[in-house]
Amino acid sequence: MAHVPRLYHPGRIVPGPLSLEASAWRHLGNVLRMRAGEEFLVFGGDGSEWRARIEAVSGKASGSATVLELTRQEHLPALDVELYCALVRATHFDLVVEKSTELGVDVIHPMATEYTSRGDGPSPNRIERWKRIAVEASEQCGRLRVPVIAAATTMESFLDHTSAPFVVADAAGMAWAAGSKLLPDSGKLAVLVGPEGGWSEAELARARSSGGIVLRLGANILRTETAAIAALTLIRGRT
Repeated sequence: MAHVPRLYHPGRIVPGPLSLEASAWRHLGNVLRMRAGEEFLVFGGDGSEWRARIEAVSGKASGSATVLELTRQEHLPALDVELYCALVRATHFDLVVEKSTELGVDVIHPMATEYTSRGDGPSPNRIERWKRIAVEASEQCGRLRVPVIAAATTMESFLDHTSAPFVVADAAGMAWAAGSKLLPDSGKLAVLVGPEGGWSEAELARARSSGGIVLRLGANILRTETAAIAALTLIRGRT
């Protein structure tokens, strides 16, 4: 069966004419070389996916398309998972965003910690880049919702304001097989992944005193991006 391209178009989608931005038309017409009569799938991030048809391609960045019918719909997952990931090298955090999206994360928070060494926080341009990566990963992997890329925060701020259950990934924590039984099956769950230098003793002590569940993800010490992927794989694999 031929691959059908998927396109994210934020907002409410209904049958009838579909107004796409110039960037979408550049992707359909210039990158994918699609022409009038060809079909694609479009989703708006609300859990619905639609079949659409190109009616005409005009120049390099315009055209007309029609939404035909609803093809897929899904409910929100019972467990809302938010990833708080320590800031690492930009290309490594790009990987965190891409793979976390594929694994079903709902919100990604870049986070500064005591041992984070990536400056005060990501630039607005970097945040925009991560939003684009999340969209592209959602288009590729078949997701019907795009995760939110939240503003940068700190470990201290998280602990000051959190009220939801949370997990802290650390090599000194409980084994996953035992500790994962303490995790909720519904509601919200925050997952905290530390920097290359690990968590400080003060951060771990405060996390525990705030009700955090400190778990190890395996026998070996993992890089930040690997730990984020492993944690989300284990958590989403429970349901």
